[in-house]
Amino acid sequence: MRSLIIAFAVLALTGSVAQAQNTASQNPLVVVETDPRLALADRYLALTVDLDVDKLMREQMEQGFAGSPATPEQRAWMTDQMTDLYEDVIGKAVRDMRGDVAELYTQPELEALVALYESPLGPSLARKNMEAGMLMQEAMMPHLITGMTDVFEKYCLRFDCEALGAAAAKQNGR
Repeated sequence: MRSLIIAFAVLALTGSVAQAQNTASQNPLVVVETDPRLALADRYLALTVDLDVDKLMREQMEQGFAGSPATPEQRAWMTDQMTDLYEDVIGKAVRDMRGDVAELYTQPELEALVALYESPLGPSLARKNMEAGMLMQEAMMPHLITGMTDVFEKYCLRFDCEALGAAAAKQNGR
């Protein structure tokens, strides 16, 4: 994910860890865990990541392909493929990062985050955090491309780029 923009709350978790585990077991992205921090990390990720991701991604793809010369059928196919890919990647990333999230936050922090995202405003905040993350990526991209171009230009001024290109071509069998 893809980074998450996180709002902290001063709320306390009103339910028990068992309640979080029961709720988490209904979500396919969540593995029920006996370790309270892992269970809370699972619940937090389920609350903040699994929110109409397919709808949000589909909208992004449709907007991105709208100006392309592709046919409507091609745009629809690509949108479907990219949406499916994104959902698969999100699911794998959530499973991969659950331990990191459990280590990053203390148990009281995880309890507060779960309480926040289980509150009536939680789903709206989580969706907007995801949208804000996508906006941040879009805003960063032109600056990243410019910066990377500058770095490679400096690299080629200092080192022999032709030799590097030849070595890469040789490695790739060209």
